[in-house]
Amino acid sequence: MTSYIDSTQINDRVGMQSGLAREAVMDICPPSSVQASSKMVSVVPISSNSVGPSQTIQFSLPARHAMRNASAYLRFNFAWTGADRGFSFSTASGSAQALFNSAQLQVSGVVVESIQNFHHWAGNCVQPHMLTQETLINTAMCEGSFSPQQFSQAGNYSAVNMTGATLIPQTTAQGQFRSGSGNHFFTVDLPLGLLHNRNGTLIPLFMMQNTLLTLQTNPISKAFYTSSSTIGANFDYTISDMELVYQEVQLDEAYLSSVRAGLAQNKLVKIEAQSALNVQIGAAQTVQQLFSLNLSSLEAILWGSQLSVDTVASPKVFQATPGEKNNPAVRYEVYKDGDLIYASARQLCDPEAAFRELKRALSGSVSPVDNTPIFQMIGQTSGFVNNGSYTNSSYLRGLSTRRWVDEGTSMNGSKVSTIRIQFNNTEYTSDDTIQLFFV
Repeated sequence: MTSYIDSTQINDRVGMQSGLAREAVMDICPPSSVQASSKMVSVVPISSNSVGPSQTIQFSLPARHAMRNASAYLRFNFAWTGADRGFSFSTASGSAQALFNSAQLQVSGVVVESIQNFHHWAGNCVQPHMLTQETLINTAMCEGSFSPQQFSQAGNYSAVNMTGATLIPQTTAQGQFRSGSGNHFFTVDLPLGLLHNRNGTLIPLFMMQNTLLTLQTNPISKAFYTSSSTIGANFDYTISDMELVYQEVQLDEAYLSSVRAGLAQNKLVKIEAQSALNVQIGAAQTVQQLFSLNLSSLEAILWGSQLSVDTVASPKVFQATPGEKNNPAVRYEVYKDGDLIYASARQLCDPEAAFRELKRALSGSVSPVDNTPIFQMIGQTSGFVNNGSYTNSSYLRGLSTRRWVDEGTSMNGSKVSTIRIQFNNTEYTSDDTIQLFFV
């Protein structure tokens, strides 16, 4: 069997952990000798191609050829009307991904991936740990965020979408988009596990019947942020001219025949894909919750706190509470099948420790196009670390549950039945929420 994993030892371990004999699993990555051609294709929605807040868009992916891994993105026209204040997209990254509340993938009627609060996953978990200069420019040009120049001139990254500091240009109507009406075309990445899988280069659409991608748009209160108390009584938005764009790879028919022959012999194609299960819970001074996950692999647990009620004037990024810094009374205890994952008397109240553990949890536990745990230092002047980068993570916290040392190993996590959390923070109020993502 030809494999993208060169190490036989690792490949054996892959088979052992999945419970499948190695000879029973076929690759979806053909050897380089296989003839292939490719082109960029676009798929239009099978639902309405013009939607507003809290509406559904659905794409049907054709069961032909293959999709190149990490090549898919959304292209659409974003138009707004009636805003009498400046506004920006709500997430920490400032991306138009904030427009989408949920994303679901179905294959032959089976839900293979479903992420709720997609705007938090994409904009507060995945993108904030990719704040290299290149990624900042990419999101500014393609996804509606602020440019690096705007970040640096504002002098405070957290103020861009959180506290309403005056941005560039200096006006009282603060935000990336101005008052009145307008429209803009955006392209946004889709950080879904199947579309960014670990198997290498191909997603075998030719083997996948009735593949549906369903997106739901966010209400105005979740999608946008303004430093004013209102975004405008007549404010509304529409998304139109939508396309799902990806690179289609047309494989040699002889290779496809060999794959079909293997399937006829009861062999399987195994795709290693990561996803995130989201749970939203109300915050209180003491939070205790037990989750029955029963997952075959859990790589990381990420969480963040959204403070105050959900309005356009409240930040959608994750924030730290005022009394949290270096306070050992603030505890984030996470138990995996009864065992405390981070056994320290001080837990994650120290920003240095929180940053180290978050970096460990993020590294390899999400699969965006530009995957790096490096945080960009761009002039943060308040928060946990002066002139540092911790707040650039939007106060995201995380713990790794990765089993293997080699991050390229299949099923790279620990089997888990239950997760119990006990969070203690006297600064929480009843209006706060905690978003947890089990990766």
